[in-house]
Amino acid sequence: MDRFITRTSTLIESSPSTSGTSKQSKDSPSTSGTLKMSGNSPSTARPSKQSKGKCRLYDESYISIGFTWCGPEDEPIPECIICGKTFTNESMVPNKLNRHFIKQHFHLKCKDIHYFKRLLSSRKKEAIKFTKKVKISERALEASFVVSQMIANNMKAHTIGENLIKPACKEMVRIMIGDEAALEIDKIPMSNDTITRRINDMSVDIKQHTVEKMKLSRFTLQVDDSTVSDGKCYIIGFVRFVIGYDIINQFLCLEELKTSIRGKDIFETINVFFENNGISWSDCVRICTDGAPSMTGNIKGFITLAKMKNPLIVKTHCFIHREALMTKTLGSDLNSILINAVRIVNYIKGKPLKSRIFAEICNSMDAGFTNLLYHTEVRWLSRGKVLARLYELKEELLLFFMEEDNEEFTSFLEDHDWISKCAYLADIFQHLNLVNSSLQGPLENVLTSTDKLSAFQEKISIWCTNLDQGNTAMFPLFTSQENSNPEVLGTIRSHLQALQMSLKYYFPDLNVKQYDWVRNPFTSLVQTDDCELQQEAVELKNDRTLQLKFKEMSLNSFWVSLHSEYPRLSTKAIEVLLQFSTSWLCEHGFSALTNIKTKKRQRLTKTTLEDDMRLALSTINPRIPQLCKNHQGQISH
Repeated sequence: MDRFITRTSTLIESSPSTSGTSKQSKDSPSTSGTLKMSGNSPSTARPSKQSKGKCRLYDESYISIGFTWCGPEDEPIPECIICGKTFTNESMVPNKLNRHFIKQHFHLKCKDIHYFKRLLSSRKKEAIKFTKKVKISERALEASFVVSQMIANNMKAHTIGENLIKPACKEMVRIMIGDEAALEIDKIPMSNDTITRRINDMSVDIKQHTVEKMKLSRFTLQVDDSTVSDGKCYIIGFVRFVIGYDIINQFLCLEELKTSIRGKDIFETINVFFENNGISWSDCVRICTDGAPSMTGNIKGFITLAKMKNPLIVKTHCFIHREALMTKTLGSDLNSILINAVRIVNYIKGKPLKSRIFAEICNSMDAGFTNLLYHTEVRWLSRGKVLARLYELKEELLLFFMEEDNEEFTSFLEDHDWISKCAYLADIFQHLNLVNSSLQGPLENVLTSTDKLSAFQEKISIWCTNLDQGNTAMFPLFTSQENSNPEVLGTIRSHLQALQMSLKYYFPDLNVKQYDWVRNPFTSLVQTDDCELQQEAVELKNDRTLQLKFKEMSLNSFWVSLHSEYPRLSTKAIEVLLQFSTSWLCEHGFSALTNIKTKKRQRLTKTTLEDDMRLALSTINPRIPQLCKNHQGQISH
């Protein structure tokens, strides 16, 4: 062994030396071209064994036999520059390194140290370049996901990424930063198929996340169906449940009905979705729908079939649909005013030539508008807007029909009582539209909606009282006509009374005082015979720390945060707050469906359509960093 070590030392000494300073101990002087051997002087015949735990350090002269180092500085490991093979720290000795060099790379024994330095430098540059390419591909992948989400959120065609967004972004970067930065934009994959795949991946992630959270909480369901422009019928569903410390609304599904639209078909479609995703009907607290027989039928309605799965489900008839039915309460006199107003609008709007002539008359008279509005029965706010526009352009209409020699419509517009009644209808529908608009929105629940309708009910009583006293200030357009005809005032009074009766008929349960404790548990106690629930309510009412917390948090977050401390009381309050009062989310979803499935996108499949809608309507965001980890980044080319 001594002879082998001596021979190896001689061989290393004869190799070209490096131009650096060797890593040696202070008590042993270095000699150019000589390697340090195990901490002993070269003259020692038998080197002592290395003590246990001692770390061998790298010497810069090892590069002459093709070795560098990697790993931590306190425990480096040798790495062959030529083949990339690594060894343990114990192999950091010249004889072992030279043994590998002679055995595996004997053909390079004549190369000098500069050759190995160039080889090492080239390897480092390749590693940096490879790392840079990997990072660029990862950033490009994330950018591709983010842009795809933006396209879906804005309900745009998938081709817009490649045809508009990417070229526009490239040009902006080129102008503002430079050509080199613009080339980086080309590396972002943004083709039509890529955007579709990204949206599908994010939709699947949101769906999985939604189902996971639904299984941990009770939820309420909102379902509605509609037929779109191409004749296909879709069912859309939304849910409301607890996630974290808040109550959120979340898009659930979009399903297509191939044939009939019976309650049985709707139930089977939703039930299959529940079974495929492991959702239990027992966790469903309430279902909110419109009043269609397919939804509320006593024998084969959707809700009736759902109650067979869970008898504790409570149904809710959409407040907006009930309010729309209430507004149709018109006497024969006022109803004829509305019909003739619609006829006037259709006479002008139905023919482009008449519309252009009327627009010129409006411009010549400096009117605020140049066209009328069509009346649409299915739109909630249509009547109020149509009548208000017609009343505002009454003078322009009179001039138009006088030039047309239309005696029937001219007689209407010249009749002071007819105009006064039209003004009243515009006023009352304006009030009804404000109520309808206030009931719309994602944050509506039974408590807020009931308050608004109760306030409107009291307003009608005040209007009747003021009308009896000759005060019509609550109807500004009617007041501007200065009509004191008793017949007209009697017609208005009768309509207000009928409207009040209709409101009581469609909303018989507006009194929700039993839920005052949910609004403020520190001023009202829960009305129940449950002794444990009463005790929790008393403890909560006298907790002054929670009183301060109640003022700082939203109502939903406050009750969710109390679940661990007051579980029974919190659960009961959350069940009240979970209730949908309207099917506005479904109506909003069908509006999004119309925007996505345009005439130029009629060939969209049901899966692609649902994926786009889930991203556009979901409260839960996709977990893009996690999705990027599951995909290999590919630079676009």
